[in-house]
Amino acid sequence: MIGAIREPLNWRLFLALWLAGTAAALPLIPVTVVLGEAGVGIQKISWQYATVTVLAAALVIFSAAIYVGLRTGRRFGLGAPLVAAWLAGEPLVDAGKPLAMGAATGGALGLIGVVLAAVMVGDSAAPAMHADDVVPLWIGVAQAISAGVGEELLFRLGLMSVLVAFVRRVIPGGDDHASDSVMWTALALAAIIFTAVHSAPGGGAEGASQLITEPMQLLRLTGGGLFGWLFWKHGLEAAVTAHFTYDVVLFYGIIAAV
Repeated sequence: MIGAIREPLNWRLFLALWLAGTAAALPLIPVTVVLGEAGVGIQKISWQYATVTVLAAALVIFSAAIYVGLRTGRRFGLGAPLVAAWLAGEPLVDAGKPLAMGAATGGALGLIGVVLAAVMVGDSAAPAMHADDVVPLWIGVAQAISAGVGEELLFRLGLMSVLVAFVRRVIPGGDDHASDSVMWTALALAAIIFTAVHSAPGGGAEGASQLITEPMQLLRLTGGGLFGWLFWKHGLEAAVTAHFTYDVVLFYGIIAAV
């Protein structure tokens, strides 16, 4: 185990993931400004403040999450295998399977969320919603990109990898590998934290239609669990694809439904 810990970090992979996270965070700048000006969930802030805040967060938070995730997760088979293979010049023969699985999982979960929202809200949300008059339609894609990449770097690559290492010490498996019970426990803890962070109203697809409710929190918890399972079994890329697809389907499905 000590040898594995002291192996050199794959800095090319670190840089590639950091650049991806930073690029994905950039759409948050106009999103934050526009939603603030529209009075949807957040306070009005300037373009300068939004730019500095987003870039500073990307520099500090993404750097820490990726570094810790790559250092810790590789001992347990967690990481970004498709990106790593691409950087190494290896053929991506089976790349379509995890991405397709992620898209299907996220899409199905998003549809469940749309149906759940329609049942819960009924006609009561229609007078309050004016589609792109309140929330511009491009917001859905922008938020999905930022959340799909950024939140998976934080909650799956960073947090879940650390939780696996922590739980591994509490529930030893007798060797250098994490048992299924360790993985499931860490996965559940990461999903709970993911859901708790999203419990405050504001800015998300559900926030756009004021659906901050217990059933939607259960949907988030389910999503966090599924994203964690995809990360565990198929890599970060599958989790990112699922998260992105989920957000897109949920956002535009809710707008169409109400």
